[in-house]
Amino acid sequence: MFQREFLFRGKHALYVRNLVETAGLIQRNLDVLIIAPIIGLLYGKTGVLDKSSNNTTKIFTDQLLKEKDLLEFTYKLIILADTDKGWQDNERIFRAFRIDEEADNLSEKDKQMIVENRQLFESYLLGGIEYLHERLCGDSTYDRDMMVNELYDFIKEFHEDLQMDEHELQDILESV
Repeated sequence: MFQREFLFRGKHALYVRNLVETAGLIQRNLDVLIIAPIIGLLYGKTGVLDKSSNNTTKIFTDQLLKEKDLLEFTYKLIILADTDKGWQDNERIFRAFRIDEEADNLSEKDKQMIVENRQLFESYLLGGIEYLHERLCGDSTYDRDMMVNELYDFIKEFHEDLQMDEHELQDILESV
């Protein structure tokens, strides 16, 4: 999936540029591609490809290839963690690990699964971009202090959520 340049389109391209270039809150477009799907998944946010404008911004192939392992990890994580599609555990595992997207002899069923996997990943990616932009850039005034405070609050809340999950997990493990 991450073999050639990646293109953000429409409002999502604008949001990525705002997060990276205008606000400077995220270092690279590639970093958005890595973290936004996870944010979308964790906050239950999905999005739909926006075709209402010609805005685009891209990630070049060489950047994608350098981070291919991390991108594929994120992609597989999304497939494994999503339960909204109604896929059984064994099907999610098959989709994440058994289908070789680069194979020459894919069945029509496998090709359809790949399309569905990519749509799922993309929906969380777009939802995560929307969430990050809304949360960190707010009303688009790009007041540097306000954005830094929002970023700090977001990271703090995210950390607290993770700690709560760790404590819940510890309680479950102790009860077994």
